[in-house]
Amino acid sequence: MADFSAEMIPASAVGTDFPERGSEQLYGIRAVQSGFGFMTLDRTVFLLRPGTVVLTRPEEHITFTGLTDISFPGFDFSEETSLLMRKNAPAFASGRNILIVPADALGRIIELAEESLAEQNRNSPGFQLAVLEKLLAAERLVYLHGRDPADVEGKIAHSLQFITENYPRDITLKDLADLTMMSVSYYRKTFRRLLGISPIDCLLDYRLRQAAGLLSETSLPIGEIAVKTGFNDPNYFSRLFSARTGRSPRSCRISCRKK
Repeated sequence: MADFSAEMIPASAVGTDFPERGSEQLYGIRAVQSGFGFMTLDRTVFLLRPGTVVLTRPEEHITFTGLTDISFPGFDFSEETSLLMRKNAPAFASGRNILIVPADALGRIIELAEESLAEQNRNSPGFQLAVLEKLLAAERLVYLHGRDPADVEGKIAHSLQFITENYPRDITLKDLADLTMMSVSYYRKTFRRLLGISPIDCLLDYRLRQAAGLLSETSLPIGEIAVKTGFNDPNYFSRLFSARTGRSPRSCRISCRKK
């Protein structure tokens, strides 16, 4: 994609790449199309899941963490455009960072971002105004259909953060439920309703993602990688890795080194 800076145009569409941090120079509206994770702003943790719309500002210290691959398209825009947004876009002017939109609104926001990206890449005459028009249309959808996330979403996000920070340890379903001050059954049901996966499967998948990274980036023995990523039994680790990724840990290491 061509490199469009805030000085060149009032707004630019961004693709599906998942950033690690909010921009230090640009404002943004991003929508989670698929995948899940969490966002931290100061010491507050927010859940990222399909339907989550994130509004970011340069002065905010935001970090993003994905427990899966996350598709996160949207718009970045300049200080000048932000002044227009603050005056004319109620959702952005409210100062909120997270809103939840229903599936039909999410689909249209994604379409607007994709259409804007196509206009931008073609670099056709007047594309700046076309992108700005679609940005404002996306913001209006967020304003009309967005709602604040329920308190329970923050609790689920907190448990995801706990998983990323403690996955090498023994973690039980009860540990995660206790962390959120929910019963085990309610926590498991809520987790699956919001993210489409059970908490334990999420934990196992995250451990396997970390293991795959170590296999490709280090020469550590496979048994040691198993222990480092929370699997006390290397044989169980190898069976699970093969079952869920379709290749053995050794095959993963070999194929990664060929790239």
